This record gives sequence, C-alpha cells and structure tokens, in this order.
Amino acid sequence: MPGPRDPDDRLVRRVRDGDPAAFGDVHRRYAAPLEAYARRILGEHRAAAEDVVQEAFLRTHRILVRQPGRPIALRPWLYAVVRNAALDELRGDHRGRVDLADAAGGADPAAVATSRAALRDLLGRIAGLPDRQRSALLQHAVGGLAHEDVARNLGTSTGASRLLVHRARAALTAAGPR
Repeated sequence: MPGPRDPDDRLVRRVRDGDPAAFGDVHRRYAAPLEAYARRILGEHRAAAEDVVQEAFLRTHRILVRQPGRPIALRPWLYAVVRNAALDELRGDHRGRVDLADAAGGADPAAVATSRAALRDLLGRIAGLPDRQRSALLQHAVGGLAHEDVARNLGTSTGASRLLVHRARAALTAAGPR
C-alpha cells in the first residue's frame, strides 16, 4: 500500500500519476527540515521561512505535474528550490508570488492576518473535497494542466475531468468561508 514511507522516486511517480495524497506525503516528510534549512539561509529574515518553503512546494508541484518526463531526485531538488526561493526572498524578488499584503489591500497587519486566515480556510475546504475532485481541481487550476491531461492522469474522460473541476468549484463556493 502506498504511503508516507515510500521512497522518494515512488512519491514523485505518485504525484505525477495524480495521487492526491502523494504530495501531502512529500510535505509531511520534508516540510520541517526544509523550514530549518530556509531559516539558516534567511538569517535575520527567518520569519519568512514558512512562506519560502510553501513557495518551494508550489514550484515543485508545478514542475512535477507540468513536466512529467523530467527526472527529479526529490530531496536535493527540494533543497535547491528552497535555496532559490530563500535567495529570492532576500533579494526582494517576489515575481510570480502572491503578496498577501497586496492581496489584503496594503501592509496593514490585521488585513494580512485576515487574508492568511482566509487562505488557510480555503486550503482546509480544498483538503475536504473528495479525492478525485481535489486532484482534478489542483491539477487544472493550480498545475495549469489542460482537461485532456487531467483526464489522462485520472484515467477518465475529458468531460469527466471538466465535471470533477466544476463540482469541486461548486462545492467550495457552496461551503463558503467558515
């Protein structure tokens, strides 16, 4: 049975095959050591370590899904991506990142906290979706895959892929913020 003890190469295959639990296994395995690594790089900016690691996980997921043939040694790859994201943070290079202060309408700490809480709520609602809906939604909306590719990854039709994404979005909308 696949699980968090899988070797890295099997986890990579599971992510690329559309297994919705696989990336959670990657996250559980590497989040804490990657945050420690990011804190060492960031020095006095160590408070940004969690954001840097989340950015690294997003980048990694995008690469795994969009470039399924690209060989990746997961552990060294993750550390390299965290290093690059931390260096981007230190340089103030936030291209392609969602700036929560901007999203909240300014640098007001209360607005940023509210925005972060809303994001955590949304992530919790996404995690509560049925596996196939969550997988289809993440592959299409976050990973940028076409419905044909999502369908192939999930072993279903293109129409079923569209329906899974539609149902996932409808469920998120109906659930609304908690």
